[in-house]
Amino acid sequence: IELTENCHAKLTIVAAPTTSMSQLDGFALRNGSPIAGAMVLLVPHDSNRGILYRRDQTDSDGSFTLPTIQPGRYTLVAIDDEGRGLLYKDPAVIRPYLAAGESIEFPRSSNAPIKVSVQPRLP
Repeated sequence: IELTENCHAKLTIVAAPTTSMSQLDGFALRNGSPIAGAMVLLVPHDSNRGILYRRDQTDSDGSFTLPTIQPGRYTLVAIDDEGRGLLYKDPAVIRPYLAAGESIEFPRSSNAPIKVSVQPRLP
């Protein structure tokens, strides 16, 4: 990082030992059936931690894996249609999906796979 004279910058460094990182495995479902190709997002409750978003696309069996999750509170959502072109890091865009999401605290007390309901893509 190079700063010129009379220039001000704020630098935030987030460091955590890798042993404190979590992984979330699960399945995206609609009416009890697995959905392939859904976008799964783990959104930090603290919007200032935008770099902590985790995203995956479900496999043919509806499964997903979200690795290297830092401790904290998040909301898990699954969105149909792969979320193509969805500006999910924009708070105004993702807000309607968060209301139906599931709040999760990491680290979790169990590593059992989680089930998340797939929401339809909003127009």
